[in-house]
Amino acid sequence: ADEWTLVLNQDTQVHWGEYLYSFNESYSLTLERRQLVEFDIRPHWVQVLMASCINVAMVLTGGGIVVAAFYKKNSWGKYIFAAGFWSFSVFYLLGTVVFSVEKNSRELFSSLCYFVWNLGVGFAMVFQERRLTWILFFTGVFYHIVKIADSFGFQGDADMIFANFEINGSIILILSLYVWLRRAYTLRGAHRMVNEDCGRYDVVWHNVLKQTDALEGLERLRVLTDSITKKAGSKVCRQCNRMQEERPQGLGSWDGSKSGTFELQSALIRSSLSRAGRTLHVVTRDMKGDNLESFLMGLPGVVDTDSPIMSLDQLYAQATGMHPILLKKIQDWAMASRGLFFSSSGGFVQWDTASQHREAARTIKWGALKSPARAIEKVLRVYAGDVSRLMDICRQAIVFNHVSDLEACMRAVLADKDVIVERVKNRLDPRYDANLESAGYRDVLLNVRVDTELTRALGIETHLCEVQLIIREFAGLKKRVCV
Repeated sequence: ADEWTLVLNQDTQVHWGEYLYSFNESYSLTLERRQLVEFDIRPHWVQVLMASCINVAMVLTGGGIVVAAFYKKNSWGKYIFAAGFWSFSVFYLLGTVVFSVEKNSRELFSSLCYFVWNLGVGFAMVFQERRLTWILFFTGVFYHIVKIADSFGFQGDADMIFANFEINGSIILILSLYVWLRRAYTLRGAHRMVNEDCGRYDVVWHNVLKQTDALEGLERLRVLTDSITKKAGSKVCRQCNRMQEERPQGLGSWDGSKSGTFELQSALIRSSLSRAGRTLHVVTRDMKGDNLESFLMGLPGVVDTDSPIMSLDQLYAQATGMHPILLKKIQDWAMASRGLFFSSSGGFVQWDTASQHREAARTIKWGALKSPARAIEKVLRVYAGDVSRLMDICRQAIVFNHVSDLEACMRAVLADKDVIVERVKNRLDPRYDANLESAGYRDVLLNVRVDTELTRALGIETHLCEVQLIIREFAGLKKRVCV
């Protein structure tokens, strides 16, 4: 009698190679003895092509990100990542077309789902980069949903969920969950610290409100700051260049001398200025001496709000020149309002006294220029790379014992003919929600320009500086909190 060996039955799973991917197939068959059954369990050529190309694309994407990181091209990372997902979607689109023609509904379903999802993830990477953690999380979830739908809908076997386990989706899911949990843990710690600071600042704020005539002084201060805000309007405050003088005359270029002939290349001028949407400025053959300098330097004292500064080096050059000028200004304002300055000994020094005693003046700790590292961090994290929004490279602070002194300083600033107040943030306004906006901290922050003959000669009269007016109790607590 013939000896029979069990080869297949309705519960048998066929597992082929691991050259590229592992495919698991389930066959539901009714087998009879001596019946010849032929199986072709070779993978479809499209599956092989998709698997090969997707693996290559993954390697190229990872390599591209490493290269971008090596050359410190951080902005390239999201585009390389997005390009990787877009390349996946192209391969899945190919599978969608082929399986649609062959009427292979199972493979068509998977390919179509992966095509749409990878295409969407690529665009999300570019336009919603800050939500990357959630994008990866839902990507992992989506991969598993497709596998579950395939197991139930096409194979009709719940056990195939584990056989078709999606390893890539699981890795993405676990990675995104780890990042999310780590971020949640960090935020929880940060919220705890902020709540502690809010409690301390709230105590200080209540003590300030108990000062004699504090409420009346705060109301007068509110009227002053509201008038400045109303005058400034809703425009975005930013660092801008001087307005350039327009001379609609003949074209030429400069031979390098101050009073020589000029033959400027029109194409170069037009290309550089048209990008800013500006009228063409022209240097003419008859421009000599002061006329030429006037053109090259722009119009002193006139700010071109359509020409924001885009160079951090330019801002630091201006801030370096403005630093001693602002220093002299805050000394004048402090003298007029009984202002104090931070001392290197840890306390505060009243300026009208320190100005008469050299030793006391030497202990004052003046504000330094913002460090380049902190400036770059702020530009990237807060202003999305817009350098012109950075207005506190050159900054100083004045401290006051009473609200009335701070109000007097504010009036001294507004009365200074050399100073233009471009923006004010009144965190001492009782209507201001300090716990929500600034972790309980309160002060009055001014962004000012100093327009004098000296600043115009230096070409820095358009530079915005920051002046902080702080009540002493807030300044002392801020100093302890920030240590």
